[in-house]
Amino acid sequence: MNHPDPHIKTLSHYLGVETFHEIGAEYQEFNDERHRQSLARAFDEAKALATRLSVER
Repeated sequence: MNHPDPHIKTLSHYLGVETFHEIGAEYQEFNDERHRQSLARAFDEAKALATRLSVER
């Protein structure tokens, strides 16, 4: 569970942000292969999002 996300979403509205993208990584508490795989997926998702957003503009 990512505690700050709801607060960031609420505050971003007041700053004029219309779109909010979330990319999460899980299993930090275990620091094992699940966490490493989750981080790899998150990095891949971040790269894909950056590519998609750069093409959309």
